[in-house]
This record gives sequence, C-alpha cells and structure tokens, in this order.
Amino acid sequence: MNLPPQLLQEIDSLRKEGYTIEVQEDGGSIGIIFKDYPLPKGVWNKEKTDLLIIAQITYPNAQLDMFWVTPGLLLANGQTPKSGDVQEIHCVTSWQRFSWHPQKWNPAHDNITTYLELVTYRLGMKE
Repeated sequence: MNLPPQLLQEIDSLRKEGYTIEVQEDGGSIGIIFKDYPLPKGVWNKEKTDLLIIAQITYPNAQLDMFWVTPGLLLANGQTPKSGDVQEIHCVTSWQRFSWHPQKWNPAHDNITTYLELVTYRLGMKE
C-alpha cells in the first residue's frame, strides 16, 4: 500500500517517539492502529487500548474524523461513554467507534499528531 508521503513521515516520527503502530489497508482507506495506547487513570475501565484512526489516500487534504478503540472500553463507573457506543468492522476487526469530530481542519497545520492531541483530550474527559 502506498501511503501519502506526509503520512508516512508522520508515522515514522511517531514510531521514533515510542508508539507501536500498524498500518493496514481498509477498503480504500488507511487504518492506522496504535497498539496499547495509554488511557488516563481513573477515567476508564482499562489502562490502555488499541486505537484506530482512519486516513484517506488524499491525506492531509482529507481531514481525520472519529476514532475507534478496542471494544469493551467503558467509563470507570461502568457506563458507556457518550458518542462511544457503536461497534464497526475496520481492518477485519471489530472496533468501538467514538463519534468525535474536529471543529476545523487546516491541512497546512493539522496532522496526525494534532489529531492525537484531540483524541487524548476526548479520552481524558470525565463525563
């Protein structure tokens, strides 16, 4: 699979920062899987999860949107997270979708790292 050059460079940089990342084709899209992504303590029923971000071949012009985690991620109190209750199949695996959307996307500034900041912000929210 040919990745957009900027995406390839960003994934390489994130791997150098210590992330374990798998890349899989997903029906014309690119599945970027962060293995054992750390979760904030006291918010969730787990300390880590696999995290899926889907990019389009036109990345970064096509913005990143939503994210997926290993199914079974619940709030620490056992409740289902807001906008995180749908199961979908991507990269031949079942994922729990978080319907979380960036309010803006500027391909000259935003990238997978800035999107991870948005994901980390969402995962840190106590509901």
